[in-house]
Amino acid sequence: TNTLDSVVINYYGVPPAVAGQAEGYQLKTVATFPMIYSLSESYEDRDWWPCKADMQDRIDSLDIIISTPSAHTPTTNGVLVSTVTAGANKISTFKHRYPIPTYLVAVGVTRYNKTTRSVTINGKTMPVEYFISQGRTSTAAAITAMDKCLQELVVFSEKWGEYPFIKEKYGMYEFGWGGGMEHQTNSAMGWSTMSSPGVIAHELAHQWFGDKVTFSTWNHLWLAEGFARYGEAMAAEFVSGTGNPVSIRQGFKTASQSTTLRGFGCYIPNASITTSDVLWSSNYGSSVYERGAMVVSMLRTLMGDDKFFQACRNYLNDPALAYKSASTQDLQNHMEAMLDGYDLTPFFNAYVYGSGFPTTSVNWFNPSNGKVLNIAIASQTRTSAGSTTYFPNVIPLRVQGAGGEDTLIVLYDINGNTLAKAGRGITGVGTGNVLSYSLSFVPTTVTFDPYVTTLSSGSATKLTVLDLRVTDFTVQPAATGNIAQLTLDGNSLNSAVILERSGDGVRYVELGAMTEQAATSAERRYVLHDAKPLAGINYYRAKYRNASGAFVYSKVVTMGSKAGSYFTLLTNPAAKVIRLGNPSTAGSKPTQFM
Repeated sequence: TNTLDSVVINYYGVPPAVAGQAEGYQLKTVATFPMIYSLSESYEDRDWWPCKADMQDRIDSLDIIISTPSAHTPTTNGVLVSTVTAGANKISTFKHRYPIPTYLVAVGVTRYNKTTRSVTINGKTMPVEYFISQGRTSTAAAITAMDKCLQELVVFSEKWGEYPFIKEKYGMYEFGWGGGMEHQTNSAMGWSTMSSPGVIAHELAHQWFGDKVTFSTWNHLWLAEGFARYGEAMAAEFVSGTGNPVSIRQGFKTASQSTTLRGFGCYIPNASITTSDVLWSSNYGSSVYERGAMVVSMLRTLMGDDKFFQACRNYLNDPALAYKSASTQDLQNHMEAMLDGYDLTPFFNAYVYGSGFPTTSVNWFNPSNGKVLNIAIASQTRTSAGSTTYFPNVIPLRVQGAGGEDTLIVLYDINGNTLAKAGRGITGVGTGNVLSYSLSFVPTTVTFDPYVTTLSSGSATKLTVLDLRVTDFTVQPAATGNIAQLTLDGNSLNSAVILERSGDGVRYVELGAMTEQAATSAERRYVLHDAKPLAGINYYRAKYRNASGAFVYSKVVTMGSKAGSYFTLLTNPAAKVIRLGNPSTAGSKPTQFM
C-alpha cells in the first residue's frame, strides 16, 4: 500500500507492414536518407509499443529514450532533457509531463536539420521547433509557411485558452506519410504538406481539440477533426497569408453537400470503426472533417463569438474533460450552458447524428419602404435527410442599404413555425413565421449566407407583401352579441380580413371586414363586433388572401347565444315581396310578406 514500484516490459520484433490506412511503425527512405517514423491513429499504437489503448484512461506522463547513430536526430513528444554519446551512437532522453492518449505517442528519426523559434503566450515563452530532412535542398518556403504557426499559437490561445502544453514545446517534423498527424506537442507532416497553411493550422488546432481533450471513443472523432478542420478557416480569418476564410469554408460546405458525403453524419457508427482501414476508407473518415467543420461554423454563427468561444474554453477547461476525454454530449452541454440552457438536442440530432442538409427559401419585406425588415420562411426542402423531418436551421443574412450600409443578422428557424433571433445567443423565441428587425437604414438587398457559415443552401427574395400567419383568434361575449379578434404576424396585407359565421360549422357566410387596430412591427390585430349572433351555437372563423391569392383561414371558435327577438331583412331593396329571416329558427324557410 502507498508503495511505488515499476515494471519492465521488453517489447521487440518486426512491426507489421503498411496495410491500407494502417501505418504503425515504419522504416522508409525519405529524401535519400533512411527514416523511422510512427503513425498510430487509429489502432496501430500496439504495433510498436506496449500500451493500454484507451482514450478514457490516459497515460499521466512519459519518458522516451531513443538510441540512434550519431548522425541521426530523434524527435518525439515532450522535451529533450539529455543526450549521451555511446560510441558511434547517441542516447536521447525526452520527458513529457502531460497526460497523453497512446495513439498520440510518436517518434521520428532521420538526418534532420532543426530550426528553432520561440513564442510568448500570456507572458510565458515556449520553444517552437521544425525538423526537416537534410535531403531537402530548398526549405525556405516550408519554413516561412511554418512560421505562421507562431501567430496562430497566439490567436488560438486567445480564442480557446492557453496553449495546452505551454511548459514544454510545439514542434513540427517531417515523416514518411503524405498528410499530417497531431502528435501531442509534436505534429508530423509529409514534406508536401509542410508548406500547406491548412495542414499547419489544422494540426496545431488539434493540440486543443483531440490532444488536450480527446474523444472518448472513435465514434466521436468529429470532436477532434471537425474543430481542427474549422481551425484552418480560423487561421485564415485572423492570420494574414494563410488563405481566404470564405473560400475555405466553401470547400467544407461543398464537400459536405456532395453526393459522396451528404448521406453521412459526424457520429461514426460502430460498424465503421472496427479497424483503421475500415474507418479511414469509409466516407465517415471524410465527413468528420467537412460536415464536422460546418457544425462548428453553425454553432459559432448561432451563438455569436463571445458565447461560442467562451463555451469552447469552458469545454476545454472542464476538470472532468481537460487532459481527459469527452463525448458529443459533453460539448453539447457546454454550448447549451452558454445559451442559458436552451436545448440544442434537435440541432445535434439533425447535424451530428443525422445526415443531409436543408435548402431554405426566405422572403423579406420592408413595410412602407421604411427602416424595418420583416423576414419569413417561405419553404424548406431536405436532401438526404434520413429521419430528419425538419432541419433546425441557422440562417445568416447580409442586409445592405443604398448608402453603403451593411449589417449581418442571424435567425434560427427552429421548426418552420417558430423563429428566433440569433447571433448573440438565441433570443425572442416565439410562435410565428415572421421576424421583424428595426434597422438604422432602409434595406435594399438581402443575401443568404454570403460568408458561407451555415450548411444550408438557400435564397432571399423580396416581396411586395409577406404571407402572414395567424397567431391568435378569439371570440368573446359582449353586452350585445360577440366580439371576434384576430392577431396576425406584423406586416402589410394584400386583402381585407373577413369574419365569417356559420350556424352548423359547415356553411359559412361573411359578416364583413374586420377593423384593424393600432399595429406594431411585430403584429396586427383586427376586430369585428357581431351584434346579432344566431340563436344556439355560432361558429366563427376569419380569413384573408395571401400573396398568392389563396384564402388563409384561422381556427374555428364556437360561441353559444340565446334566441333574439329580431328579424333579418333578407331582400333589400324589395319589390313586391319582403323576405324576413328569424335567427331563432336558423335553417328554416324565411317568412315572406306580400
